[in-house]
Amino acid sequence: MGKWLLLGLVLLEVASFIAISIQNYIVYGHVWEGARVRYDPHALFLHTETPRRTAHNPPASDDGSVRRIWFFGGSTARGWGTDYTTSIPSLLAKRLNGNGDGPKFELVNYGQDAFNSLLESKLFQGLIADAKARPNTVLFYDGGNDSTYLAQYRNPNGHFRFRRMQALVEGYRDSPMGLFKGLNAAFYGSSMREIWDRTHQVLLPLDPEGPLLAAYLDKLEHRYDHLNRLAGAYGAQFLVIWQPSRWTETCAVDKTITQSEGELPGSALTAYRGNLKTIYRAVIARLAGKPYFRDLSQTLCARTRPAYRKDGLHLLPNGRRMMSDKIAAELAGTAAAGQ
Repeated sequence: MGKWLLLGLVLLEVASFIAISIQNYIVYGHVWEGARVRYDPHALFLHTETPRRTAHNPPASDDGSVRRIWFFGGSTARGWGTDYTTSIPSLLAKRLNGNGDGPKFELVNYGQDAFNSLLESKLFQGLIADAKARPNTVLFYDGGNDSTYLAQYRNPNGHFRFRRMQALVEGYRDSPMGLFKGLNAAFYGSSMREIWDRTHQVLLPLDPEGPLLAAYLDKLEHRYDHLNRLAGAYGAQFLVIWQPSRWTETCAVDKTITQSEGELPGSALTAYRGNLKTIYRAVIARLAGKPYFRDLSQTLCARTRPAYRKDGLHLLPNGRRMMSDKIAAELAGTAAAGQ
């Protein structure tokens, strides 16, 4: 009996591993989730190339003539799967610096695959404490990962690999298996456990009136309010861009365009789309009156050519261009634009 149970668990783990690998391949183009990273004492982990290179920046200057914009976000902000010259920060730098004799801007791309606002805030606070050349504008490009990890882990503090990291810290004394750190970590880091968490994301609806979403909104608002005050203390403007997602669009787009973008993976899982829409609606309603908040979730409704990749969140060149143009317009009347 014992050996059959053990064999069943092994087979279930293998099946879970295969399912996760297939999902990663569909989304990322390979079986790994994310890119190669290194440990960071502030943000837990960072890409080995941080910040990522940005094209179209002016020559470095210490005389104050160049205005510096720190750009935070997840893989869309970083420019996952694209050359650095075509990332949103690079295109934004090109747009802002194409103004003839006007002010010049240096874009610093701190985007990290899988980061949400929680991890971005940790990174920003570490950077601002150590930086010699501080920013004039701090920009967070959020929405996709914040919604994903709330729906997946059902915890207002959820983030990438949340369950595994929590287990490494708390499991030592909270579980009899804690003394066997390797085995305990293997259980919490198992593919079976990850499949269980992902099931929440795609199959179980999130209660729009429940205490989980309310707690998340409180934390998110307080976090952004704090970052706004912190940036202001260093003389910088703080700006939150709530990013577009094909999963949460409420507009009518030409069918030939959406057909060209492809059918959304798992689109039959209505709970997944419903969860993302629930979170987006709640966040936009809560933060609508904040001076730092910009709801750009429907910006790509105006597209006349495909803008989304097949996953419905990462962007094609047209989508990145449209977003860089819109962000430039949002900056145009602010201190970041030299006014």
